[in-house]
Amino acid sequence: MGFGTIASQIIVFMAVLGVCASLVFVTKNIIQDTSTGLKYQKDKMIDSINTDITITSVIYNQSQVPDNTTVIVKNTGKSKIIDLAEIDVYIDNIRISRENRTISVIEEISNPNIWDPLESININVSQDLSDGNHKIKIFVAEEVYDEEIISVN
Repeated sequence: MGFGTIASQIIVFMAVLGVCASLVFVTKNIIQDTSTGLKYQKDKMIDSINTDITITSVIYNQSQVPDNTTVIVKNTGKSKIIDLAEIDVYIDNIRISRENRTISVIEEISNPNIWDPLESININVSQDLSDGNHKIKIFVAEEVYDEEIISVN
């Protein structure tokens, strides 16, 4: 074996080592990204499992213009709901715009402006409803909601 053969084998060996090192770094990044994604999904699932609400009261008032629907909702889960602006209200499967509703915590037990467990919120919706039955849904997360049917005469 001559010097040329040994030199070419060293070059091939170095190239193979470079490819292997690149594969290790790529695989490490893929595993790290997958781990981060799984942790995020796990945290969201745990938060969703620990979140629960119950509509305790719905009052429809026709004496105001526009009509006013007041919904009292209690946080019966274990999770705090930090951003009240993210709560969605649907009447008859139509989303009520955030300009047509207000949300406030009724009695602050702790943490001002955060909806803690066992606290209730007051949701006022300004919208006229026709006579008949109407379904009101309150969503606090993607899959966490409660619904109530009210009758308007």
